[in-house]
Order: sequence, then structure tokens, then C-alpha cells
Amino acid sequence: MKKGVVLVILFCSVISAIIFSSCKHGCGSSAKSSRHNENNSHYMGLNCFTCHSGTGTGNGCFAVAGTVYIDSVGTQTLSNATIKLYSQPDGAGQLLKTIEGDEMGNFYDGSEEGLIGSYFPVVVSSNGSIRKMLEPISKGDCNRCHGVSTNKIWVN
Repeated sequence: MKKGVVLVILFCSVISAIIFSSCKHGCGSSAKSSRHNENNSHYMGLNCFTCHSGTGTGNGCFAVAGTVYIDSVGTQTLSNATIKLYSQPDGAGQLLKTIEGDEMGNFYDGSEEGLIGSYFPVVVSSNGSIRKMLEPISKGDCNRCHGVSTNKIWVN
């Protein structure tokens, strides 16, 4: 084979490998984020990452997602909560990310920007009530544990 043909084949192979290794099944090209007063979400209380991850079939992948309720019983969702992720426990340290919950009680964000290592969630209701998680997390699939092996996320 000629040297030029070999270089073209090698170049195409490298480009294809980069493109296919960076693609995730089910992930769109743009990150989604929930917003206050929107009602586009669904399946409150279920693990959002089941569909919105690299192996899921949902449109877009989430870095952090879950559902907030008005009490520990978890029968009614809380509209328009705000989730703040800090670098240290008890709302201390650097504020890494703020995510607006939607009208349905769900919150989700597709950007991993600022989420390196562990972080500590603080949930704030629209009336200013606060609930803090004192244990660090490093994965944002909140409903994987909350509502399954631990209490649902709630603040009133």
C-alpha cells in the first residue's frame, strides 16, 4: 500500500475511535437542567439514571438527578425546591453547583462541571426551609438510594 493511503486510513481510524468512544447511547449532545415552574419531567421517585445515563434510552444524560418531597412519608412531591452542592458538609466550603427543582418535584442537571470528587447536598424549599445531607456523595443518582434503602429526600 502507498504511504498516503496508509496515513488516510490511520487518520480515519483515529477520528472514528475518538467519536465513538465519546458517544454514549441515549445521551443527546446538550445537557438538560430542570428549572423552577417547569413541568416537563416525569416518573417522580424513580432512579432517573436508569434512562438518563450512558446505557439508558432517555434523551440526554444527567450528572445529578432526584425527587424532593414535602415530608418523610414521601407521598407528595415538593415543587420548585433548590438543590445546592457544597464542597464541605453542613453547607460549608465552596458552592459547586445550584440546581433548580421543577414544578413536579424533580431536579436534574446534565453538566458535570464543578463536580470533582465528593460533594454535600443541601435542599432548600421555596419557603426557605433547609435540609442537609452530612455524608459526602460522588455520584448524583439520588433516587438510587433515596426511597429505596434510605428515606426519600424531603424538606418542608
